[in-house]
Amino acid sequence: MLSESEHEAAVLAWLLDVEFKGIVYRFSQFTLDIEKADGSSLQYIGGLSNIDYEESTDLTGVNVEGNSVSLALVFQDVDFVQEWRRGFVLDGSSCELSYVLIKDGIVQQEYENRERVFVGEASEAVFGDPLEPVGFVAFSIENRPYTFAGPMIPKDHVISEQTFPNTWEESIGKVYPTVIGSPGSQYTNSSGGSTLYTYSTPAYLVKFQLGETSFDYVMIAGHPVDATHIRIRDSRYNAAVLPVLEGVDSNGVLYSYVDIEGTSLIQAHTLSNDVREYWVTWNFDMAPFGGSGKSGGGLINSEGGGFIHGAGDLIIWALRKSGAVIDYQAWESVRGLLNEYKFSGYINEPVTAWNWLQNNILPFLPIEARAGINGIKPLVNLLFVAAGYVPSRQISTSSDFQVVSPITMSSSLEDIVNRYEIRWCKSGYVQTLTEIHIVEAEREYPSAAISSSNYAWTSRNRYGLHEKTEDSDYIYDRNTAARVAQEKVRAAAFPFRTFTVLANIKFGYLQLGDVIRLTSDELYLNDDPVIVVAKSWTGSGWRFIINIEDNPILIDRAV
Repeated sequence: MLSESEHEAAVLAWLLDVEFKGIVYRFSQFTLDIEKADGSSLQYIGGLSNIDYEESTDLTGVNVEGNSVSLALVFQDVDFVQEWRRGFVLDGSSCELSYVLIKDGIVQQEYENRERVFVGEASEAVFGDPLEPVGFVAFSIENRPYTFAGPMIPKDHVISEQTFPNTWEESIGKVYPTVIGSPGSQYTNSSGGSTLYTYSTPAYLVKFQLGETSFDYVMIAGHPVDATHIRIRDSRYNAAVLPVLEGVDSNGVLYSYVDIEGTSLIQAHTLSNDVREYWVTWNFDMAPFGGSGKSGGGLINSEGGGFIHGAGDLIIWALRKSGAVIDYQAWESVRGLLNEYKFSGYINEPVTAWNWLQNNILPFLPIEARAGINGIKPLVNLLFVAAGYVPSRQISTSSDFQVVSPITMSSSLEDIVNRYEIRWCKSGYVQTLTEIHIVEAEREYPSAAISSSNYAWTSRNRYGLHEKTEDSDYIYDRNTAARVAQEKVRAAAFPFRTFTVLANIKFGYLQLGDVIRLTSDELYLNDDPVIVVAKSWTGSGWRFIINIEDNPILIDRAV
């Protein structure tokens, strides 16, 4: 990414690479040669003009449709009508839009260090205009459609007579469970003082045998796990702590199981009409059972050790299954931050990895997953992710950074949230969420399950009560539940307003999601935080759309 100092006092030269019929055509506003690192050079011919480029962000959620670029060109020595009649059209051709900076007539970057802005394919090409040369074509560059068909669980990971001959009939058709994190909980009964457990993941009787070498194998996960022991219960409330074993099905798929033979749990040969239903808790204290610390978790973290439960590790693991083009370097850069959020749970139904992430993990994080140059990437909303974040960039409005629009609302009062409740810690056996965390304005009754917030208090005093409740099947960690609740209120306690700025080329270093400290006499702002939510090219400079929060906590009132 080109820096602020590199943009200073520079002229911007757009570069467009279009591959058509195996030939790469290169265009710029004027003819220029770009040197490469190996000493060779590439020539870009003139004629690139009227670039309609814009990108925007919603700051959270998913935006994989991305943006598009519209432009018109004249290709030398190409007759697009003739090519069309031969069966060749520009639609689908690979395109890349980038730029370099020029100072005193000298290109400042080698080709490898150009600022890549947009990568996609040509779409909706218009050609054959009788008033234009035969090589004229107008078209858009759009993101290549992403393929998100990759399943979370392979289709053959299903209990059947083929995968487990002579298996327990009630288990047939069940999908091997994928266990994430350390689902379940251990707590003390407030009235009796006894230790109780939340059992969260299903387990299935898959192999059994009577006689001298009898056994009853219950699958707890369709993969190796981190835990050495788990606690399992049946439909009669019988329970046991058992060591985790590994086996393979008839297809050679490695799975984890426990042998309940000899325990009080209902077994295959037990004379009972009870359904053989088993549930597991992974999060309990091992000390009473001869161990130390917590019991462990499910999916093994091959990169960091232990088990996968940090959101950063979890997202990268799931994205690898998605089948989409992913900007792994971008995700790696925020892995540490996202790993502060802990998720646990299970998956035992056919679902694509991408849909699972969209529905269960991404909504509880202060990020937007969006289309980027190198694939799906994260955009972190730094203003909401951590209390006390102070942006480093300072800008003052001037003729180089000029407000050119009225101030309008970009959110409505209906979007405000100043009391947020999240329900979490799912009991798989009863299919209910057993815990809550609330963030609200009240300050008199703080507890482990209720916390107050200056944002909630100030917002409620100004706008009245605005409530929102959400459920998470994949949060079992109280700190994560509390943090999600606090950040949900932080993000929606106040409405946002927006205005447009026209800026000099030198401000090209500003990116979507950047938080800057803005000083403006006309807006009565003094080093106050604002967010860049859209960026476009005007033909001679940049146009930015800026969001500002009606936030009396961060932004002082003008006197």
